[in-house]
Parts: sequence; C-alpha cells; structure tokens
Amino acid sequence: MPYWMKQNSYFRWYIIGFEKEYSTFPTVIGLDKIKSILVDKGKFDRIPKLEKFKEDYENQFGVYIYEGRNPEIVRIEVTRFQAKYLKSLPLHPSQEIESENHEATIFKYKLIINHEFAYELLRQNIWNFNLNMLAFPHPKRTAIKVLEPEWLVDYFHHTYKRAYTAYAENLEVREKLQKEIDNEYPFDIPVF
Repeated sequence: MPYWMKQNSYFRWYIIGFEKEYSTFPTVIGLDKIKSILVDKGKFDRIPKLEKFKEDYENQFGVYIYEGRNPEIVRIEVTRFQAKYLKSLPLHPSQEIESENHEATIFKYKLIINHEFAYELLRQNIWNFNLNMLAFPHPKRTAIKVLEPEWLVDYFHHTYKRAYTAYAENLEVREKLQKEIDNEYPFDIPVF
C-alpha cells in the first residue's frame, strides 16, 4: 500500500507505505532496488489513521523515522563557502539563516533529528572550499559546527574525540582521551 514517495539527500527515491491494512509502521523501499514491477488491478483505500506518518516524514531529513520523537531546534555554524552550498541545496525545508558575516553563517532548522541528518552533518563537516571552489581539508577548522541542541553538540564532541583517539600517536594524549570517553556519557545515547 504505497502512500508517499520521498527523495533522500543523495537523490535516491523511496516509496513509503504499508504492507497490510493492519500494519502499524511504514515500510521504506528504495526504487533503485526494484528488479521488476507487476501491475495488478487491485486497489486499496487509504486509511486515515496511517496518514499521521506524513507529518513525521515532512519534519525530518531523509526517509527513516523514529517513533515518539518530536522536532527540535538545530543550529549550526558553517564556513562561508559551506554556506553557499547549503543555500543552494538546503538540508531541510525549515532551513533559515539566523545570522551571517564574511566568515560564517548560522543556519537554524526545526526537525526530527535522525541518523541520516547526523550523518549528513558529519559528511559535510570534513571538507571546506578554497577561493577557486576546489574542495580541500581546512587545516584549522571543520566546515560545520553544531551549536544546538546540547545533546547533539555533545554527540559530535564525543564522536570526534573517539576518532582522534583512534589516530593519536601520542600515547599520553590517547590515554587521557580514552579516560574521558569511558566516563559516563552525560546524555541519553541517541538511537542512531
């Protein structure tokens, strides 16, 4: 019972629907995974109570939802060149420019945070662009800094700390970071 189609950030299309009339949670199927299509004459009637998922899909990035989550305010600070990219290809319809100067732009979103959104921020965070718009790793900063919500800031902080620990050559620094990582995580660990 297909209800909606949605495109993810990599321009892949998905069908979102329900397998049976009594299904309580949608199924997501990538259109590029379909090997053959059989068109039958069967029809189904849309079930109004299942339409509630449409708002969840509209309130998030990507195609996977987590039940029981509400939209949150997300604020990110991005480099000038990364801002050009996000202006031309917004991450989400709720994207707003909160402030902007010659060095950085602060974007604000209201959405349900899922693993696809966190992954997209991590993916875009690695590269900056030089004046000729050629990608290069910036020696002094990342392209994106998460400012809010606090739990997502902490998630990124710990993610980068774990990554640095994996590559740190100084044993003393590695041991110090590992002790910090092993201490209790201050927020509920996100489901992603």
